[in-house]
Amino acid sequence: LGVLADRVDEILDPMSRDRVDAVAAGFLEAGMPKRTAVRLARLRHLPRALAVLDLAERSKKPALDVAREFFAVGRQSGLFGLIRWIDEQQPDAYYDALAYRSLRRQLDHLLQELVLKLVGQPGTPEEKLARISGGAAGADSLSIPDEQLGPAALMVVASRMRRQFGLGR
Repeated sequence: LGVLADRVDEILDPMSRDRVDAVAAGFLEAGMPKRTAVRLARLRHLPRALAVLDLAERSKKPALDVAREFFAVGRQSGLFGLIRWIDEQQPDAYYDALAYRSLRRQLDHLLQELVLKLVGQPGTPEEKLARISGGAAGADSLSIPDEQLGPAALMVVASRMRRQFGLGR
């Protein structure tokens, strides 16, 4: 975990780095010391780091390689965009909140399966995804009409992505 924390700037995708920088800037504006602000802003990726360590153990690959693959695949597949959209939702209804939580778990699991499938293959994450998906683009929350961005529609998107990337149920 320490190795990943020390190399976070080279592991994170550019969008995730920008989000960490923005959060750290907010902490700095509030008067927090820079080192503390940056460390606290990076904590948002702790659950992903733990997933990376689990995937590294399961794949028998170095954690740093798995981390790079994880963030590149998450971005290239469109899964990070969908996960980010779900995280930004504030559903009023209890059942919608449960549906979003369930969908978030499904997308996290899909990403982990995808990384396990790709981490040992040759090529860049982009090349690997293109190879297994037949060149089809990943899902993007910005390309889905607003009226379709609900839990049920996103579950269908997740199911299609599973098939697209050749993953089981």
